[in-house]
Amino acid sequence: MSTTTKSTNHPSAPLLARYDFTGVSSTIAPDQTGNGFAGVIRGCDRGGAFMEEDAVFGHTLPVLRLTGTGQGGYLQLPDGVLNGAEGVTVSFYCRIDSVTEYANLFSFGTDNCFYLSVLPGEEEEARAFLSPCATAGGRSQEACLQEWVPVPLGRWFHMAASFGNGLPAPIELYIDGEKRAELVHRRMEARALEGAAENDFGFGAFALAPLAASFTDIRIFGGVLDKEEMASLFRIEPGERLRLEARNLEALFEEPLETPPLLPGTGQLGAEIAWKSLTPEIVSDEGLFQRPAPGSPALEGALRAVLTFQGQSASRDFSFRIPPLPEDAEIAETDAARVKLPFPGHVVSDLDLPEKGEGGSVFRWESSRPELMDHQGHLLHRPEGDAAALTLTLTATYKTARASREFRVRLLPDACRSLPRMEYIPAAPLPQAASPGESSAWGTPVPSLQAVPAARDRVRLGQESVFHENQERCLAYLRLLDADRMLYNFRRAFGVSTKDAMPLGGWEEPSGLLRGHSTGHFLSALAHAFASTGEQGFREKAEYIIGELCGLQDTALGNPAAFRTACSPSNAVQSLWSRTPGTWGRGFLSAYSPDQFALLEEYTPYATIWAPYYTLHKILAGLIDCHLLAGSANALSCACGIADWVHARLSATTREQREKMWKMYIAGEYGGMNESLSRLYEITGKAEYLETARMFDNAALFQGLAHGRDTITGIHANQHIPQIIGAMEEFRATGDPYYYHLARNFWELVVNRYMYSIGGVGRGENFREPGLLAKNIEGGRNCETCATYNMLKLTGMLYGYAPDHSEYMDYYERALANHIAASQNPTVRKSAHHGVTYMLPIGPGARREYGNDYDDFTCCHGTGMENHVRYAEHIYHHGPEDTLYVNLFLPSVYDWKEKGVELTMESPFPSQSCSIRVQVTGDGAAPSSGRIPLKLKVRIPYWCREAFRILANGQALPGAAPGEGYYPLERSFGDGDIITVETPYSLHLCYTEDPYEGYPAASVMYGPLVMTALSGATDWIRLNLPPALEDAFAIGWEEGMPVLWYDDLKFVPSYAARNAAYHTYFQICLS
Repeated sequence: MSTTTKSTNHPSAPLLARYDFTGVSSTIAPDQTGNGFAGVIRGCDRGGAFMEEDAVFGHTLPVLRLTGTGQGGYLQLPDGVLNGAEGVTVSFYCRIDSVTEYANLFSFGTDNCFYLSVLPGEEEEARAFLSPCATAGGRSQEACLQEWVPVPLGRWFHMAASFGNGLPAPIELYIDGEKRAELVHRRMEARALEGAAENDFGFGAFALAPLAASFTDIRIFGGVLDKEEMASLFRIEPGERLRLEARNLEALFEEPLETPPLLPGTGQLGAEIAWKSLTPEIVSDEGLFQRPAPGSPALEGALRAVLTFQGQSASRDFSFRIPPLPEDAEIAETDAARVKLPFPGHVVSDLDLPEKGEGGSVFRWESSRPELMDHQGHLLHRPEGDAAALTLTLTATYKTARASREFRVRLLPDACRSLPRMEYIPAAPLPQAASPGESSAWGTPVPSLQAVPAARDRVRLGQESVFHENQERCLAYLRLLDADRMLYNFRRAFGVSTKDAMPLGGWEEPSGLLRGHSTGHFLSALAHAFASTGEQGFREKAEYIIGELCGLQDTALGNPAAFRTACSPSNAVQSLWSRTPGTWGRGFLSAYSPDQFALLEEYTPYATIWAPYYTLHKILAGLIDCHLLAGSANALSCACGIADWVHARLSATTREQREKMWKMYIAGEYGGMNESLSRLYEITGKAEYLETARMFDNAALFQGLAHGRDTITGIHANQHIPQIIGAMEEFRATGDPYYYHLARNFWELVVNRYMYSIGGVGRGENFREPGLLAKNIEGGRNCETCATYNMLKLTGMLYGYAPDHSEYMDYYERALANHIAASQNPTVRKSAHHGVTYMLPIGPGARREYGNDYDDFTCCHGTGMENHVRYAEHIYHHGPEDTLYVNLFLPSVYDWKEKGVELTMESPFPSQSCSIRVQVTGDGAAPSSGRIPLKLKVRIPYWCREAFRILANGQALPGAAPGEGYYPLERSFGDGDIITVETPYSLHLCYTEDPYEGYPAASVMYGPLVMTALSGATDWIRLNLPPALEDAFAIGWEEGMPVLWYDDLKFVPSYAARNAAYHTYFQICLS
């Protein structure tokens, strides 16, 4: 048995390769270990990389300088450099010069990858953020830090990152010899890097472009080094070490010293420090001093630090100012000024009144109404009827000085009130049979389509609203997105030139298992953008992408059912995936080969594969949207090819096999394949498409819902909402009420048992327990934006069958105004023109996180491209008897050509009234009168049923019938007539069914708007509320939006709480 003695100069793990950039010949960087792993410097020919010398921690060294951007270079290392390693440690010196988007400092591997990620700070910050990462399936499966480590730009530092074996596998990050972060990967270890290819410094498998940075002394070890060994890698010339140690001491003396400093005996980099006073009459060698008496001059002191390391010494003198002690009166005044009583305008219980101040003052309190509250803050008696005001006077005494301060306190009356409860929101009643013969097998007539949205090309969104601002940013982003980059993964999969386009990031990175789905969303967004604006550029960009996809699709040949994968559920690495489109099956189109589809048929779980039919649905839906909204014949042809492939592939499976597939968590997620295939059937009449749509029926989900049972508890929300949308489309295609019943029941179940106040659902992407909403509010992990996108889509479909059921459009307004409108970042940055949220957090003190242009492609980034060009979709609907339903009060213009009129909704959003101006544009007017008969129905929002009013040309019309959701308005209109819709806002609470820690939980709403409190506190805020909510808040308007004040706590609409911490839910104390 032998032992190995480790030395800080000779780490125990073998040195696999070293690049100190001495002896660089042309573009070859020799490996100084003699192991033969020479690196290649890429980009020298275009000025993207070059050698120079620089001072690195006191040493003048050769360094590799990389210029970054698309022309930048990088260092490429040989394949297999990590072969045989028992873990890996990567050590190097680096200076990051600039970073504008996600990048990699180093990256080893593709399918299995170990890499060091870099993100930019804010534009005004001269720093970047780092995280070591590892993945076995693209960035969507990566393990990385929750809090990334900041490093300065333009400054040299030493970096060492390690990755070990054994699950969970440890990952550590050291900077300048000090451990800065650690994490684990639960499904991957370092031995998975055996045979790793595409090993780079300054670039990587997931980087959008090379990084602007300099490197020197790169060392790669075949094992994990311990703490002492990691520290030893940071080699720094002793004189430079002492200089840096002295610089680190400057922070001790930046501000005048009111208390003695804590003088360290050892520096951050290991130097010994001895202190000597240069003004012993003022300060001791230990840094002790006495401040001058009040009113005396400040003292000027000085200390000398003598720093020693490995026999070398240096000294540094530090001067500082010692201010005099404050006057007694200043102490008393300061202590009094620091006292803060929590929400003194809403008191319902004892106040905790402090007895001493931080500076030593003694506090004495007096109450102006001791019969209500005494001098100790005890609430002795609550007023009856109205609130009562009193004054608490604080007297702070320090020695002989006194300072007084008054606090106005408002005691809320004691009101006995019943427990709050959520108001139930029903789905539309089922139609009633006029005679027994009209009933279906479900006991009711088959519902008929009664209303359709106004033609998209005739509705234009007006200005003066958050919706218009969001739409303009989205349109600009759609113009910006590079079509060739959006095609990168498709071309790469089919083995054709990528036209020098850069790859995408996020879930679209080249080895991501969901790659291609965003291109489908992009096509849908372009189609909706064209429909919303008429701008030809959007259609042209879509046609270019479709033409390229059709060309790729034409190369896919063979029988779809005959394709077999070389992978297995236990070994599905992408290096085994097919690269021969001639075997993929005629009609196939995706951004990867059909291997994931074949693996799903073998029940391969997530995250070995990831929802291949989900990705296919996005592509298919995008093509159908381009056909229907932009008139693309090529899009329809391409979509039919995909549908033919799916039909052939699934026809070779059994019903039992498919049912098992669709029940699989995420792997079996298929988006709305049943929706798109049903739409294709409606367009083409091809029966095979409807047959294939029904192959996606998820019996485990559908059957219970059709019979009124809850089958969604605990399941992935956005995996299943699109399936219900598909069921509604199957109902449209077949008339089978089974599908309508399950969709209707699902909607009613979700909005009553699972919906939060903003219209969103879920925690961590899943439906949780029904009715337990407050319990499941968790930081930033609620309300996936995709889920709300799809709930809006389902709501619009259901509404067509019950246009007088205003509850559908009440929900639509809630989710659109409070979730979707709030999901886009109004701040446009260089690399983030259209930042959108994944989750829209509702936890206490939450902040929203937004993506960027090319690196943060997720499901919600995809739907985010669509959300903000679809606002006008459901403002107006045409219903029975030539009725026009006015559903959403958004500034807009509708060209009602059939009537020869244009309706302009002129008021801004938000607003407590809107005006609809009638302009006669055509020949719809009666020749004799010049007036046009119109039949309108205007939605009466649930939040202003009692106060709702309509005026015609300034004259009030009769009030609405009690309980009605729409106001019928049938009359003749002339050119210039104005309909005024008054919808006064009032305060109300949206409760959860469950309490939070004994108190009812609710959001504060003003009209249609969820009002969020701007606060970074991470504990729930408790609001003490009187029976009349208006007595609890000061209400005003700022910058075109309502604002509430609860004492000094400011509330703004959800859509305005961007780039700030906020609260959406509160504990409610009913006084």
